[in-house]
Amino acid sequence: MSGVNFDITATKIAEQRLSESERSFRRLADAMPQIVWTSNADGDAEYCNRQWYAYTGSSTIQEISQFVEPDDWETAGREWRKALESQSPFTCELRLKRASDNSYRWHLSRALPIRGEDGRILQWCGTSTDIDDYKKAQAQVQSLNRNLERLVEERSAALAESELRYRLLVEGVKDYAIFLINAQGLVKSWNRGAEQLMGYQSLAIVGQHFSTFYSPADVKAGAPQESLRVAVAEGRSYHEGWRLRQDGGEFWAGVVTTPLFDSAGQLRGYHIPKSFAT
Repeated sequence: MSGVNFDITATKIAEQRLSESERSFRRLADAMPQIVWTSNADGDAEYCNRQWYAYTGSSTIQEISQFVEPDDWETAGREWRKALESQSPFTCELRLKRASDNSYRWHLSRALPIRGEDGRILQWCGTSTDIDDYKKAQAQVQSLNRNLERLVEERSAALAESELRYRLLVEGVKDYAIFLINAQGLVKSWNRGAEQLMGYQSLAIVGQHFSTFYSPADVKAGAPQESLRVAVAEGRSYHEGWRLRQDGGEFWAGVVTTPLFDSAGQLRGYHIPKSFAT
């Protein structure tokens, strides 16, 4: 008899290290809350951690399609083939069937290619994370946003219609001067009654300070500012006195000034609904 002995110590050590590394990977994978899986370089499933078996109730890693919502299977397969062909990371959202209640829950599946020293893909390592609660919350937020947008649109339309009715009503009044001034006292709107009573066309007076209608003596005495101060302090002010037309003529007028505030309580301007000759 003749024989040959070979020293395979290095090979055995390498095998032991590989086996220990594989056991360490599986212990780590089983400790993770997500489904962890691997496939070979061609994309065929090789391993799933215990979360897969607990979630699906399956005893195998084959026939994965029976656990994927049918409407998502085609999309997932297309994205998986694309990743294999381009050798790029795989990402896809799909629904997986849960054994405990036979419900389909959304999962985010991701996989990265694992390459050898020569750059060739050795296998794929992936995870599937349950994002169903997030998807439902996202859907609720989107629904709330849509409802809010619809409400804002409805309120905006109602406001626009209300403003239009108000403007048509105010502009149609000829017997009284009705106009708005901003918080700084500049004229912002001007109706026909104001044109007839004071002589100013809208283009000529809008943007001018309302003290233009007061006599120089009243302006010097601070009468315009006092009327605004009283309006803010008391909710409105009423004053009778002489006012000036554009041509310099005077007329006796009774003026009601009402402050306008926004929803935050900020002063936005003043409404002067009546300025009429007596």
